[in-house]
Amino acid sequence: MKKIVCIILLITSLKVVSQNPVTINVQSADISAGDTLIVEHVNLFNYYGVDRTFLFVADEDGKATINETAESFSRLRLKIRNNDMLFYADAGQTINIKVTDPADMKYVTPTGGFYDDPDYYDYLSNHNTLICNKNKAFDKFQYFAKIGDNDSVQRYYTIYNSIDLKEDSKREQEFMKRTDNQVSVYMFANELGMDYVEKKIFEKQWEKIDDEIKASGAGQYFRLIMENRKGLRPKARAKEFSLTDTKGNNIDLKSLEGRYVILYYWGICGYVIQSWSDMVNLHEKYGDILTTIALSEESTFNQVSSFNRYNAEAVLLPLKNLIRDDWSNVLTNQDNQQIKEDYIMMATPCVVLISPKGRIIKHGYANVLRVAKNRLWLYSFFHRR
Repeated sequence: MKKIVCIILLITSLKVVSQNPVTINVQSADISAGDTLIVEHVNLFNYYGVDRTFLFVADEDGKATINETAESFSRLRLKIRNNDMLFYADAGQTINIKVTDPADMKYVTPTGGFYDDPDYYDYLSNHNTLICNKNKAFDKFQYFAKIGDNDSVQRYYTIYNSIDLKEDSKREQEFMKRTDNQVSVYMFANELGMDYVEKKIFEKQWEKIDDEIKASGAGQYFRLIMENRKGLRPKARAKEFSLTDTKGNNIDLKSLEGRYVILYYWGICGYVIQSWSDMVNLHEKYGDILTTIALSEESTFNQVSSFNRYNAEAVLLPLKNLIRDDWSNVLTNQDNQQIKEDYIMMATPCVVLISPKGRIIKHGYANVLRVAKNRLWLYSFFHRR
């Protein structure tokens, strides 16, 4: 009898999936016969986007063997009850996952497949240990701060600060430079895709990548990011988009010709909190020549919408200023997902300034707002005399 019964739960993508299997061997004392395990195929571009989801039912206690299908280079998320972990796999690989403590499942380093590469395994296992210890120290710090145990607060604050991630970051950078491993090629594209768009670091790296890796799923993802970067350089023709905002209105780039356009992709982060007022000021001062499109994940939009001065997240109340009736609010899910890929919106805030002629002026982070301020002032000055 098969160890796992596979039931298709939901298909959220029309992508054609190869029928080559990936075998996932899971060991965990947290698994009981009859438990449901979930495998999500996470979108390569969007950490929160799920292309499709499968359910599996364990036949015995303590372990499960999942026979899944996967495309060339997949990012998968395994969920066991309330715990989950993210890992990479390729068609034909066997991945082994051993979970000792379910609470630490997200820090587990698998074996097999891509993880058989000693350099990658050593880097990742060391990284996971560091992050796990640092996060636990921070959680303890917060807990004892709430109950007023100052001695313990100082103790865990010291532990937290003693865990230096500089060497870990250096090892990650070295691994990302490798051109003979799908994971390193994917990480290079995903980590640096939005940075230095005007520099040709991707084209130079592409020339070094092994032909076999170029043809792989990770290689094609790298190519996609590289091509999209070219279209985001100054003076490039901005890629057409058609969006539906939260009021049901359709917004397309062609109809906005003659106006400046700012795409402001935001989330709950410190850089957004620092820059939101600049974005609002530009909109209020130059609204007659500027169209502002604020993009966010649906979960973020809903969470910020519910903020109030009485809840625990009141410190984030200023973000409610980004949900306005006098500009377009767009949720980057379902029909609006493509714009994130086309404009490489990987981090928040991602800001894109487009000219009245539909050309890219600047793509980047909050620094683009300074460019927008100068451009809009000059345009306004010379066209209102």
